[in-house]
Amino acid sequence: MSALYKLAAVNNGPETSWDDNHMRLLTRLNDEEIEILQLPSPKCSAKRISAELCQMPMKKDQIMGPPWRLGICAMEDKALSKANQEIFRRLQVDGLIEVILFGDKTLLSKRPEEWPICDFLIAFYSDGFPLEKVISYTRLRSPSCYNDLHMQSLLFDRRLFVRIAGSAPIFCFIVGALLVWAFLGIRFGKSAEWAAVISDVQAILCYVFDSFLMRQLLREYSEQQEAMAEMKSRRNSHERMLGKLKNKLGPEGVHRVSQISGNRPLDALDQGTRTQGWFARMIIFSAWAFGHIITVGMYWVCIFIWLGFGHYCGWTDQWQLYINSATSALMVLVFAFLDCLRECYADYVNNCLDAIFRLDATLEKELRCITDDHLPNEPEVIQPPRENPLQVAVFYYADIIGTLVGIMILIAVIVAWAAVGPVFHFNDNWWLLIGTYAGLIGLFDSFILRNIQGKVKEYTVCQIQSLEKRDMTLFAKTQMAVPPKDNFDTSSVTHRISIAMGNVCSHLLMVVAGFLLTIGCVIGSSAMRWSTTGQLISNIPPSIIETFFMLILITGQNDADASARVDMTNIYHRRQRLLWFVKDAREYLAVRPESADLAEKGDN
Repeated sequence: MSALYKLAAVNNGPETSWDDNHMRLLTRLNDEEIEILQLPSPKCSAKRISAELCQMPMKKDQIMGPPWRLGICAMEDKALSKANQEIFRRLQVDGLIEVILFGDKTLLSKRPEEWPICDFLIAFYSDGFPLEKVISYTRLRSPSCYNDLHMQSLLFDRRLFVRIAGSAPIFCFIVGALLVWAFLGIRFGKSAEWAAVISDVQAILCYVFDSFLMRQLLREYSEQQEAMAEMKSRRNSHERMLGKLKNKLGPEGVHRVSQISGNRPLDALDQGTRTQGWFARMIIFSAWAFGHIITVGMYWVCIFIWLGFGHYCGWTDQWQLYINSATSALMVLVFAFLDCLRECYADYVNNCLDAIFRLDATLEKELRCITDDHLPNEPEVIQPPRENPLQVAVFYYADIIGTLVGIMILIAVIVAWAAVGPVFHFNDNWWLLIGTYAGLIGLFDSFILRNIQGKVKEYTVCQIQSLEKRDMTLFAKTQMAVPPKDNFDTSSVTHRISIAMGNVCSHLLMVVAGFLLTIGCVIGSSAMRWSTTGQLISNIPPSIIETFFMLILITGQNDADASARVDMTNIYHRRQRLLWFVKDAREYLAVRPESADLAEKGDN
C-alpha cells in the first residue's frame, strides 16, 4: 500500500503529554530528566537545546557482583536461532552471567521503562526492530552496550543519503564538474561521443536525483502529518483543561485575565531563520531567481532560438546534440540545486516546528499544574485522503521511485547496457542507449514529481486549516481576541501566473499526458530503428520538458516555503497568546485580592 496514501490511516497521533517520550527534542528522556530540564523557554534555539541534552550527565546504574545480567535485545526470530541459543547456554554455565531475553512482546508492546534492568546489553538489528525505543532504554538505564546503537541508526536511515545529496559539498562538486566539462568541451565539443557521454551522465544523475527528491517529498508528508496529529491530540487536552480553568476563574476572572493577556507582546517566529547558515541563505535567495516566471520564460526563448537555427544547421544530428548537451548540463544543475533547496526548507520547517512544540508543551505543563489534570492525551486519527484509482496508482509508483528499488533497477539496466557494449562495438548508438532509457524514465518521473508536490501541499494545507478551526474554540473559551493573522501575499501578476502554471502542471491529467508523451517518443524512435537520430528523438524532447518541469518544481517549492512560513507563524502566535492567558490566570488565582494591581501591570 502506498505510504503517501495510507500513512494517515495508521498514524494514530501518539499521546503527547508534556512528559511523553514522543515529544520533539525531548525524545529518549525519562520523567526525571524532563523534571531537570524544566522545559526550555520558547526563545531558546532548537540546536542549542539538542546540544545541551547530548551533554547531560547520565546516571549509570550501579553494577553489582555476579551474576551479571546480560540483556539480549533482539527480535525472537534472530535471538532464538540455534546458534544463539547455544551461545546463551554456554554463557550461563558457570553462573556468573544471567541472560535476559527481552522478546517481541516486550520490545513492541511495552514502554522502555517497563523493560528488564540489565548490566550489559547486546542489540541485534533486524526487520521490525524498534531501534528508537532501544536507544531510549539505554539512555534510561545506561547499561554497558556492546553495539553502537546510534551508528546503527545512521546506517539504516535512508534519509542520511538524501541529506548528503542535498549538502553543500555535493552541490559544489557538481557545479565544479560542470565547469570542468564546459572547459574541456572547448577542445572535445565537436565529438559526437563527447556529447553522448554528457547526455548519459546527465540522465543517470537525474534518475538518481529523482529518487532523492521523491524521498524528500514523502518524508515531508510523513513528518508534517505526524506533527499535525500530535498538535491536534494535545489541543484536545488543552480544550478540556481550559474548561476547568475557566470554572476556577469565574466569568469576572476570565474577562480580566483575557484583557491582560491580550495586551502582551508576541515574539516573532525566527528560529528557522536564525539557524540558517550562509549556504542555506544563498540557496533560498537564488531559488526566487530560478523559480521566477521570467526565468521560465527566458528558458523557452532560448529553446525557440535554437529551433530558429535548425534550418541554418541543416537539422543535423550535431545541431540536435547541441541542445541535448545544453539542457543536460542545465538539468543536472537544477536537480542538484532543487535537492539543496528542499533540504534547506526541511531544516527550516523542523526548527520552526521544534519551537512550536516547545511552546505547546509548556502550555500543557502549565495547564496540568493549575488544573491538576493528569489524563493522557487522546490519540488523534487523521483519515486518509480519498482519491480516485488513477491517483492511488501514481502514489504506488511514487513509492517505488522514492525507495532504493528504483535505483536498483537502474543499476541492473546499466550492467545490461555495459554487457552489450561489445555487440554494438561501443559506437554512438550504444552510448546513447543508457541515456535514452534514463531520459524517458526521467521524463515521466518529472510529471509524477510535480503531481506529488501539489498533493503534499494540498494535504498539508487541509490539515493546517483543520487545526486552525479547532484552535478557534480555545480562544472562544478564553474570550481572548485571536492574534492578527498573517496572510500570504498573492496579489502580484507574476505570482498568480506562477500559481496557475503550477496548478496546471500538477494536475493528474498532466501525468497521463506525460505517459502518452513517453510512449510517443518510444514509438518514434522505434520507427527509426533506434538510429542516432531516432534515439535523439527520445533524448531531446524529454530533456527539454524535464528541465522545464524542474524549474516549475522550484516555483512550487518557493510557494510552499512562503505559505509554510505564514502558517507556522500563525500557529506560533496562537500558542503564545494561550500561554500568556494561562500564566496570567495562574498569577490571578494566586493573588486574587490584588487583581487590580495585576491589571495595572498588564496595561503597562
